[in-house]
Amino acid sequence: MIVPIDIVSDIFIQLPTKSLLRFRCISKPCCSLIDTQPFINQQLNHSLNTNSNVALILKSLYIYSVPLLDNPNPNNNAHLLHDIPFEFAGGTEAFGSSNGLVAFRNSDKDTLLYNPTTKKLFRIIPYHNDVATAADVATAAYVFHGFGFDSVSNDYKILRIATYVGNARIDVNLFSLSDNSWIRISNADVPAYLRFMFEFYYHLLHGRGYAVFANNVLHWIMPIKVELGILLPFIVGFNLTSHTFAQLTLPDLRSESSDFFPQIDLAVLSGSLCVVCNYSQEFVDVWMMKEYGVISSWTKLFTVQRPKTVRDFSFLRPLTYSKNCEDKVLLELNSDKLVWYDLERKKFNTLRIDGAPDTFVSMPYVSSLVPLREDDVSLNLQKEQEQSRQQCRKKR
Repeated sequence: MIVPIDIVSDIFIQLPTKSLLRFRCISKPCCSLIDTQPFINQQLNHSLNTNSNVALILKSLYIYSVPLLDNPNPNNNAHLLHDIPFEFAGGTEAFGSSNGLVAFRNSDKDTLLYNPTTKKLFRIIPYHNDVATAADVATAAYVFHGFGFDSVSNDYKILRIATYVGNARIDVNLFSLSDNSWIRISNADVPAYLRFMFEFYYHLLHGRGYAVFANNVLHWIMPIKVELGILLPFIVGFNLTSHTFAQLTLPDLRSESSDFFPQIDLAVLSGSLCVVCNYSQEFVDVWMMKEYGVISSWTKLFTVQRPKTVRDFSFLRPLTYSKNCEDKVLLELNSDKLVWYDLERKKFNTLRIDGAPDTFVSMPYVSSLVPLREDDVSLNLQKEQEQSRQQCRKKR
């Protein structure tokens, strides 16, 4: 009995991505099906819609990948990423993920996109500024980065924003994967307040200088700057389609139980932009913008009270919902703990990860088969392809 290919496809999209890589060797038809762009898109969409095939990048001195098991209770294992070809792994930063691709960098001359599942990578051509002088480079105050997928042009893009000490100049450049090139965003389209966005103790902690991506837009927090007349923080957004900046107003964050304005962080849950508000380390409110760009759609999702067993409650970031439901959410606490939080019972369950570092910055990504450019590379690519062909011949 021959199973119709559409039934095979429906079954395959529900399988773990790692299994699909192995199933490519079952037969030529299976390999052809799994490698097609429509199947890759269907499998990705299924994973995103069901919160399945979720994994984490943990950045410490080294970089680890942690596939999350469907059941929140069992131990998970951290895998050291040996195959990221950077000269100095300790300086490597993960600054964004989208559709299973993760952006890593050591410097402007050493940046790449990497699919941890397929182990394919693509090196980004070095950024080069013809206008900048050696003095400009020496006085660079801070460089913001962001990575995301432009669904309109079907293109992955990297944004770089450089500010300078004692200089009003701002350099904004955008890399396009499909064009394999950088473009400069005109100064006329760059708001002047960007040169004041950097806040030393804020952006250097917890990866806050890296953009949060949602709805085709990269986002950062513009902190309070009383001396500049900025009395309330707001969200800075860069649209990857229109290549324009915009401001988003935060929800009403006043709290009857706190006299202080909260510390603000950004996050993404189920593809929607979220604001995380920490009130004096006593409790945290998480808000979601249900309809992007509509200020009235800000909705408070949940509140997390500081557990009695936790002394330091200075940082909390929601990462992902549990599979097939939204009754539990995975939280990063203080860059040293991951916990599942039951939204109904208001209880914590520590996520135990064997081999994980003591402190880290976490970044969720979805395990996918999304390819990079046709001229992408992988480590020992020819050897891997030959081994795969030999295995396929044996099984056929």
